[in-house]
Amino acid sequence: MLRHVPPGVRALRSHAEELDLPPGSVRAVLVGEALHHFHDPGAALARVARILEPGGLLWIYDFNPREGVGRWVYWGERLLGEPERFVPPGRLLEQLEALGFAGGYRARNGRYVLTARLRAGTRRAAARPA
Repeated sequence: MLRHVPPGVRALRSHAEELDLPPGSVRAVLVGEALHHFHDPGAALARVARILEPGGLLWIYDFNPREGVGRWVYWGERLLGEPERFVPPGRLLEQLEALGFAGGYRARNGRYVLTARLRAGTRRAAARPA
C-alpha cells in the first residue's frame, strides 16, 4: 500500500499500538479491513485518540463477525489460524466513546463503516494505552 502514497504525503510504517507521533498531530485516521488484525485493538484505538487533534476524524471499515459475510470472514480466518480480534461495531463504538469520541456506524450484510470525531477537550492522559 505504501507504494500508492502520493508525493508530498508522509507515510509511516508502524504497528498501530506503537505509532510514535506527537499528541494532537494528526487530522484523520482511516482503518480499512485491518482492525481485526491489530495485536491489541484497544491499545491501538487509545493511541489514535492520543495522536488525533481535537475534532479529528476516525473512520473504520471492517467486518462484523456476527452477521452476513462477516461471519464467513471470521470463520475463514479462524480456520487459517488468524487471530480472533473482530470487534462488533456496537462494542467498538462504546470503546471509542470511553476514549472521548462521538460518532456512529452503518452496517450492512456483515460489514460496517464507523465514523467518529474526537471531542474537543478530551484529556490526553485518558487516551494513553494502559
